[in-house]
Amino acid sequence: MIRRSRLIIPLTAEDRLEVTIDKERGTVKGFVINYVATISGKDHSVVRYDTRHGFPHKDVVGRGGHVERKEPLPDRDLHTLVDIAIDDLKANWSTYRRRFVR
Repeated sequence: MIRRSRLIIPLTAEDRLEVTIDKERGTVKGFVINYVATISGKDHSVVRYDTRHGFPHKDVVGRGGHVERKEPLPDRDLHTLVDIAIDDLKANWSTYRRRFVR
């Protein structure tokens, strides 16, 4: 049976990570790690790591909400990729935000 866990990681008053992880017997089966920025009172997905579309990847989202770039992730176990995604977004959210606002 797959168990879904959800977690919000606040970065600032206007920036957060929304983490959803699906596990079965302790093994990560899927995930979505979404960096969300509140800009002018509206929430925007800026960068998202996920396993949708059948493979783990990183989506860089444009101002209009469309995916500007989809980058496949390295061939690693999904637990490791969750850690990589969270670490990247925690370290680089401000750079991603600046790019998005431009």
